[in-house]
Amino acid sequence: SVYYSNNGGANFVARTGIVAWGGAVHPSVSGAGIVVNGSDAFTTMDSFASTAPLGLSAFAAAEGGFTAVAINADSPNEVIVGGAKGGIYKTTNYNPLGAGVTWTKLSTPIKSILIRDVGIAFRNDRSVYYAITFGGQTSFTSESTIGFYRSLDAGTTWTGFSNGIYPCTIGWKLLPDVSSPNTSFFAGLWAGGLFKLADYD
Repeated sequence: SVYYSNNGGANFVARTGIVAWGGAVHPSVSGAGIVVNGSDAFTTMDSFASTAPLGLSAFAAAEGGFTAVAINADSPNEVIVGGAKGGIYKTTNYNPLGAGVTWTKLSTPIKSILIRDVGIAFRNDRSVYYAITFGGQTSFTSESTIGFYRSLDAGTTWTGFSNGIYPCTIGWKLLPDVSSPNTSFFAGLWAGGLFKLADYD
């Protein structure tokens, strides 16, 4: 579920009926954000008291649902969503009301693996995308592409960058460093500890 607090975390209220496999808060519109789950991505204007679908349902069955979402803090109309079978979807016309949002599935080298988290940075006048992948013990296949991935051109081309990450390259969470969110991230690994990524390309 989604839990909501309006008093700095002293108390939380469950937003019943909302299943969330991933979520992102709008960087500049109070009460706005996105959650993703097995059927679609959903937007809200009232801190998830109510939601509206964002039009990803056509991809849901083939993708196995949606597991991660990121909003570009410098250009909030740009959103990427990761799927349970490795797909990454992009829109550049997101708005918190959900009207007229259209999606494109990006071409990536990621196969047969769940996108556990995604991130967007904006530097050198371009959007930089990140994706980390995860699979439980029973969901890997011989084609699974485990690891960390980056696109320096807003999703057109992707490369892996797991070198130097030991002992595990299975990602769990990717969070921007609040002091330098466009060049620094913290990455939590599955039984592999916590890493800090400094990226200036």
